[in-house]
Amino acid sequence: MTSFKSFDIDTLLNIHRQLLAGVNEKIAGKIRNTVVVVANHVKAFKGVKLVIKHNPPYHKQIEIRKHLQYLLNWAREDD
Repeated sequence: MTSFKSFDIDTLLNIHRQLLAGVNEKIAGKIRNTVVVVANHVKAFKGVKLVIKHNPPYHKQIEIRKHLQYLLNWAREDD
């Protein structure tokens, strides 16, 4: 079983940086500070329409960082 005692936001960002290496260096290892949604572009009567499938609850870096810390704290509870 994995221990989360030393796992912190910097560790998450390092994993993110490694996962996106060679894929998208611009965002690799960074917490976004903009709106990001999961969506599809579909043909509509007058052009193309964006259909949002998921709109995350947080879009500002400070909110995301805060809730990542909550998640890490929760993971440590039973560690």
